[in-house]
Amino acid sequence: MNNENFEYHPLSESELQAVWDKQKEFIEDFITSNKYDAESIYINKDAVLAIIVKIDQRRRYFEFFHHLEMSEYKEAALNSFWYVKLHPVNFKGTVSVEHQSQIYDSINEKLALYIIIKTLRAMLERKHLSTKVLDELPSSYIDELIYTLTYRDISKEALIILVESIAIFLGLNPYAK
Repeated sequence: MNNENFEYHPLSESELQAVWDKQKEFIEDFITSNKYDAESIYINKDAVLAIIVKIDQRRRYFEFFHHLEMSEYKEAALNSFWYVKLHPVNFKGTVSVEHQSQIYDSINEKLALYIIIKTLRAMLERKHLSTKVLDELPSSYIDELIYTLTYRDISKEALIILVESIAIFLGLNPYAK
């Protein structure tokens, strides 16, 4: 085999810009839907671009070495993983004493869970399945997931299997072609 076959060819500037635009819009939707003050939030574009590249590298890895397309479930899990690790969304400036709770807000971890839930909701809707079970996830379970993403170590692979397991619980088949 030719070594050139193993070389990663990055996204073009226009492809990268298109994905960045989608990611930025998604983050802004998250900020709005969670009633954060958009003026107090900073999105680190370099970190988001790094996430985009890491996801693209993993997608090409699946294609080249396993001859598989990366599923939306895996992509959601990997995006979530990298949002938790790289923390691209932060509060601007210094946090005053009265707003110190922002330090512990776990905004990137909440965003990671938002990615997972939005992906699962879209998959349910696409397959004309009820979103009722997803809507009724106990807040204690949501809190536990946010806590886990914030304070515990979780690998990419563990997050992928978690997302796929939730999908199965919801009546989706993450392994269907």
